[in-house]
Amino acid sequence: MQVDKQDLLNIFSATSTQKNQEVKLTLATGKALPFTGKMEDVYSENNGQVRTVNVQSTNFKGAMLILSSVTDTDGTVSFVGRIFSYQHGDAFELQEKNNQYFWVKKNLHEMITE
Repeated sequence: MQVDKQDLLNIFSATSTQKNQEVKLTLATGKALPFTGKMEDVYSENNGQVRTVNVQSTNFKGAMLILSSVTDTDGTVSFVGRIFSYQHGDAFELQEKNNQYFWVKKNLHEMITE
């Protein structure tokens, strides 16, 4: 499922990185239900160059989004992330190809052992 880079950037805006803040992430460019949830944890490392958020889903019961933004010295921002649900055995990994981001379905048990 394709995800817009701007939607990923929006999650890290100053107003959305507060605990219990509502988060909405459009999936498959609007062709699938969005991932909505509440911000559970926010982490920042290396003077804000690496920021990570954990979002508990409110519309996919038991699902969790873990998303990190990494800012290089030249200002380029890239993302790594995972969506997983122990209840349903589902997992998705965020992958980048040609400056576009996609959620790619993975085997939850294989992802956990990584």
